[in-house]
Amino acid sequence: MMRFPVVLGLGLLLASPAALALRCGNRVLADDARDFQVRERCGDPFWSETWMGVDVVGRDSPLERQREVQWSVWYYNFGPRALMLRLVFRDGDLQRGETLGYGVREIGDSCRANMNFTGLGSGELVARCG
Repeated sequence: MMRFPVVLGLGLLLASPAALALRCGNRVLADDARDFQVRERCGDPFWSETWMGVDVVGRDSPLERQREVQWSVWYYNFGPRALMLRLVFRDGDLQRGETLGYGVREIGDSCRANMNFTGLGSGELVARCG
């Protein structure tokens, strides 16, 4: 009978939003965070890129609408003992965050001639090779 409360408590902990939230160092990022809130909690990213896209609503219908959207990707490096973080924003709203490989001690100090660059994002490449 003792196992049931332990399992229930563990299940509730894992289902809580804080347990699933992204972390920037020791600070938690809300799922619906805005870019300025992330900058306040995490500081400036070491690398970012921005581009414009177009959303099409009602494609091939008489009511088709197009709207320009701005996409931004920010990369954070927390050092060689922590995972790097990639945050994707759409019009300033956090859409998703992804943990990457381990960070680097200094930006650009981990580049090797025989390194496999396949699948690396631009921020990961900058972190490793500068």
